[in-house]
Amino acid sequence: MTAATISNHPAISKQTITPGDKLNTPMNDLRDHIKVGDFLEHTLVTDTVVLEVVKVTAKTVTLRETRKSKTVCYEDDRVDNGSGYTVFFTAIEPVEDGETRRVRLSKNGRLKVGSWARAGFYRKSLLVNGQPVEKTDLRY
Repeated sequence: MTAATISNHPAISKQTITPGDKLNTPMNDLRDHIKVGDFLEHTLVTDTVVLEVVKVTAKTVTLRETRKSKTVCYEDDRVDNGSGYTVFFTAIEPVEDGETRRVRLSKNGRLKVGSWARAGFYRKSLLVNGQPVEKTDLRY
């Protein structure tokens, strides 16, 4: 697949990626950057889960589930110097009547996935060609 334009955070200018490039998404203070209609992700072992922001207050953010569409926006088959395993970036779409969850902003402006000590964090979703995507990594 050819190059694609990615962006994921107001502090990062859009850049063009080609197969084999390393992607790094920051997990910094989201208080001033989240608005209704944005998409947030958190990373699992082999893929990411993307949720839509439906309500923002001073201390909480309400998120709604999304689903994968049938469109693969970007496919990287040369990750790790051509290991043979592909990383897919699949477009997601909002679910109007999807399940919602309210997440509390921590003191440092991050959104934690869970309450346990090693819980991950939500961050702005990766956008490929302007479309929010879920990443599926077949290397693991």
